[in-house]
Amino acid sequence: MRVASKELCPRKASGISLWLDHSSAYSTNDAQSLFRTLRLGGLPQVAAVASSSPAAKAGIRPGDEIEMISGMSMVDGLAKSPDPSLFVEDVMDFLATFDSGRPVKLVLRRGRTTLGKTVKPMPICAGRTVLVTDQSLEAHTDNKNIAVTAALVDFTANDDELALILGHEFAHVILSGEASTPTADSLSLERNADVLGSTIAHCAGYSMVRAHEFWQRFDAQDSFRQSRLTTHPSASEGEERMVSASESVSCPVGLTSTVGH
Repeated sequence: MRVASKELCPRKASGISLWLDHSSAYSTNDAQSLFRTLRLGGLPQVAAVASSSPAAKAGIRPGDEIEMISGMSMVDGLAKSPDPSLFVEDVMDFLATFDSGRPVKLVLRRGRTTLGKTVKPMPICAGRTVLVTDQSLEAHTDNKNIAVTAALVDFTANDDELALILGHEFAHVILSGEASTPTADSLSLERNADVLGSTIAHCAGYSMVRAHEFWQRFDAQDSFRQSRLTTHPSASEGEERMVSASESVSCPVGLTSTVGH
């Protein structure tokens, strides 16, 4: 998603498309359980690797632990961190500072084996998607990062539906300048975000045809759906527009070819 939206994103970064986790992000009471289940220890651990990404092409796998990045020790970095609970976020921010195409050398620990990997970052949309442990069905953005609740992730029926939601929020990030104007119309902004977001998800490889049933299910459980119609399109209107947009727009995503339809 961050690759598909990078040309339009107001802030760009470099990325190798892996996600990290670390025991310091959790309470000390959870340390033993995390080690037993996820093997989280003293080093940042690769939690996930996007397929066909720079990290995947370099042979990095989930479960690998990172010892060094471009000569920087992760043990030393944790010791110097002003807030250890945010250490893994700092590591991912550090990876985002490398220039696209500039080789980055990583030293990994895989079981009892130490491995050296070289990976070339690629340009992506800046900002991060954060999972919030909340039981409400919500997703929102501060025009920089995106937050989606765990309950909403559970509510989605497949990856395509989740991509539909994230694409919509990425579109809000891209359209944030339009939203700040005095004449901004919330209903038009939501319609534009529907169209652009579904196009981003489509260009990222997800099916908006498979995702279109999400809004019908969401509306069926939304007791505030009538009041939302003043600021958000109806489910049926949104479905038709999003499927049509994703089928008719070519990739990569272009702002002028999607917004305003």
